[in-house]
Amino acid sequence: GLATDNCSVSVSTTYTTDIVCHVGTIRRKFLATDGGGRQDSCFQTITILNPDVFNYDDITWPPHFENNGCRYEQTDPALTGNPTFTNASCATVAATYEDNKFYIADGACLKIIRTWTVVDWCQFTGASTAGKWGPYIQVIKLHNTDKPVFNETCRDTSFCSYDIQCKTGGVLLTKQATDPCTKTSDLIWKYEIDVNSDGQI
Repeated sequence: GLATDNCSVSVSTTYTTDIVCHVGTIRRKFLATDGGGRQDSCFQTITILNPDVFNYDDITWPPHFENNGCRYEQTDPALTGNPTFTNASCATVAATYEDNKFYIADGACLKIIRTWTVVDWCQFTGASTAGKWGPYIQVIKLHNTDKPVFNETCRDTSFCSYDIQCKTGGVLLTKQATDPCTKTSDLIWKYEIDVNSDGQI
């Protein structure tokens, strides 16, 4: 504030604000006081507007995602993508999602239907859908390309075991394996026997 007087004069300023979600008003009071204690005042109102309200076109949704893997933690949005926003300086925007998980589906070890919703809390009141966008569907697929691995190499083994009647006894062979996408207890095992070593199973 600027004031003139034929004596000395000082100007003080106070203000009040009424701003919600980055828009509203600031009301400033200028008080001029001269050397004799006489005063005059005036008010200024500053109005903050948002001519370009956040809308659907300001959202870039994450694309569909495919990668190697099989574990749910490999589908964190930090890896698979989040919605990004432009023109959000006068908005309070947040994104949430819900996942539906499908195992061994559509050629994938893990398929996720991720449903995104974006809300601008400066516009959304719950009374209508204004300020809320979605659902947007992001499809995430993880493919398991890693084979199970035996914990030790297979080796030829000879046994000579007979019971008291001189008949062939039992032979016990065991193996262990691991897989990055399957619990050890869930691995499916298969073996074949060539009794006479003649190539016939």
